[in-house]
Amino acid sequence: MADVEFTIERTGYLPIALNSDGGGSYGLQSGTTGFGVPTVVSQFTRGAGSGGQYRGERVDMRSMDIEILILGDNRLTTGELIRKLANLVRARRNQPLPRLVATYATGEVYELPFVYQSGLEIEYKESLAKSSRVFLSVVCPDPFWTARDALSFTIQNNSSSVGLLPEFAKLQVMASTAIGSVPVNNPGDVDADISWRITGPGGPTTIQVNGEGFVYNTTLVAGDIITVDGKTKTVANAAGVNQYAGLGTAPKFPTLQPGSNTVFVSMVGATVGVSSVTGFYKPRREVIF
Repeated sequence: MADVEFTIERTGYLPIALNSDGGGSYGLQSGTTGFGVPTVVSQFTRGAGSGGQYRGERVDMRSMDIEILILGDNRLTTGELIRKLANLVRARRNQPLPRLVATYATGEVYELPFVYQSGLEIEYKESLAKSSRVFLSVVCPDPFWTARDALSFTIQNNSSSVGLLPEFAKLQVMASTAIGSVPVNNPGDVDADISWRITGPGGPTTIQVNGEGFVYNTTLVAGDIITVDGKTKTVANAAGVNQYAGLGTAPKFPTLQPGSNTVFVSMVGATVGVSSVTGFYKPRREVIF
């Protein structure tokens, strides 16, 4: 296996492997661009005097040109390979976007959804070779490669055992309140959104990352599970019913910065071995090389 292998995938379709070693029907070629750091747009305020003031930056959508060599046994099979690729990359109503997928030899998988723009306008020739070289021009609304599998950390009031996760924290019971602080590492290049799962009994529950967060005020009974999605800014119970009203005033949905972070949780009335708060996050990368 190569250090990184690429495929084009979409739910409900057979994936297409982009072989870099010359084998297979589709070969990823060296003319491919856009795998590196996406374009950064900086903002400045110009003053009346000399120079200006830096006002921050944002990351623009990612543009990519993917060079693919299509190899068929004859004109007919080459045409079928082109049709297969076109059917996979074209946007379809009520279907998820196609994704460029990078799989590392270590087993890590990162995905980058994209929107096809051009590249499959094949030139007709009377004598068509068995091969066809195309440049897929695509735009990625989310410029960052996102891990397929989420990492997690758990904070739980449990003094009798240690969990399997390296970020596991044992909480001490003080005046019927479970309190815990745990370091969590984000191996990505940019901030990662967090989805929280609060398991009762207990509450109110305070959650903070690096000093910023929210309070879920509703007291949960045993068996209650609340999910707070930091990306979509939604709150729901196990049945999917909206529970956003349970949040305190002006909630902030914190993210995990690249590198080390400190996660703090306080849950009133937590029960040993039952009550817990678990965070799930998918690291994101700027560069796949």
